[in-house]
Amino acid sequence: MGRSCVLAAKVTDLGDGQWSYEYALQNCNSDRSAGSFRIPIGDTAVQSIGFHDVAYHSGEPWDGTDWPPTAGDGAITWATTHHDENPNANALRWGTLYNFRFTAGVPPEPVSATIGLFKPGTPGSVTAPTQGPGPDCNKNAVADSFDIADGTSQDCENDGVPDECEPGVHLAKPDGHTPPNDHSLWRLGNNTSRHTFSCNIAAPRPGDIEIRELLDDGKFGPDLSASFTFTVEFIDTVEVIDAERNKPRRLRIRENGSVLSHRKWYVIQNVGGWAGVEPFCVHYQVQRGDADDSGDVNSLDVSAVNSGITTFYPRNACQGFPGRDDDRRDLNGDCRINSFDISVINGSLTSPPVPKPDNHPSCRPK
Repeated sequence: MGRSCVLAAKVTDLGDGQWSYEYALQNCNSDRSAGSFRIPIGDTAVQSIGFHDVAYHSGEPWDGTDWPPTAGDGAITWATTHHDENPNANALRWGTLYNFRFTAGVPPEPVSATIGLFKPGTPGSVTAPTQGPGPDCNKNAVADSFDIADGTSQDCENDGVPDECEPGVHLAKPDGHTPPNDHSLWRLGNNTSRHTFSCNIAAPRPGDIEIRELLDDGKFGPDLSASFTFTVEFIDTVEVIDAERNKPRRLRIRENGSVLSHRKWYVIQNVGGWAGVEPFCVHYQVQRGDADDSGDVNSLDVSAVNSGITTFYPRNACQGFPGRDDDRRDLNGDCRINSFDISVINGSLTSPPVPKPDNHPSCRPK
């Protein structure tokens, strides 16, 4: 049908936990006509299903039987008799507009309507973007996408389906690292990294996460994790915690003092001990003074620090807040950007990138 068809939709909040969905489908000039109309509804129960067509008269040969609705297989479908059975069935012919409607206890989200073509040919159907009730697998009258977005339901697999609707064990998966894998840690001490996960996490127990130096020939140094602090953070807030949007999905790892050595590579890894979290590892080189995240230390880092000179974060509004306590220009971790940070760079000039030790597995075997 292509541009020969126009689809409009109107969704109305009825104020009683129900939404009215109404669609108007007009065939402007398609000879193949429309023979069915399908809206995905997932597991959502619908009611007050309706249909409106035109009244044929004056000897027109078309059958005026209403399109009966069918709800099943995750969708509601209206359809007329197949062309092979009755070429004069009540198809949506050119110059004609039909309406379809229902109510559902789930708010709208973007969906694709499927319009089946009446006369034989290729393609057999076309799709069009519209609004429809989102899937509601847990039957709480809220679309699954809303449950996941507001934290009511977990979706550790990132597949759009709440975990309570899928059997099996659901593990939080790494969803991003700051700094990213294979980048640098940049401070004299008190280095901070953040690791975000696909669903809520609990704080790791001592020893669940290991921090080790990468040595030559695939070897690892001793575990240094006892000299780090591990804090679970909420990802949807910075300074104000909204009780309705708490999502403890980010782990802040902070070096206590100066534990890591300049120009060395380290791995932060969960090799399976952290309950509820998928094993992962991330590698960092230590480049004290790498203010511009280039992997080395040179005069450009001085320029990066100069761009923020006199920046001052009050300590109670710095430590624990992303973008503040991990500001790369703060090279000594004191929540200030000043000449002392330039001194850190001068103490490391010039430090080229450090090759990662050879023959190293991605993570230390458990």
